[in-house]
Amino acid sequence: VKMFECYLSKSPQNLNQRMDVFYLQPECSSSTDSPVWYTSTSLDRNTLENMLVRVLLVKDIYDKDNYELDEDTD
Repeated sequence: VKMFECYLSKSPQNLNQRMDVFYLQPECSSSTDSPVWYTSTSLDRNTLENMLVRVLLVKDIYDKDNYELDEDTD
């Protein structure tokens, strides 16, 4: 919940009430102390799909490594 609240706080204020945009493109020129980290433009579907594939691959690798570690300790 805290991460989502941070995301909202760093998003453009005019988008907080919109339900049709959620995953926003990062603002290229922002720094950690900038009030806004994201643009008003949504990420396109292809970008979201690629991100999801990477997240799932990392999860699979992590799960496999943990499974192998569990077997080694048995």
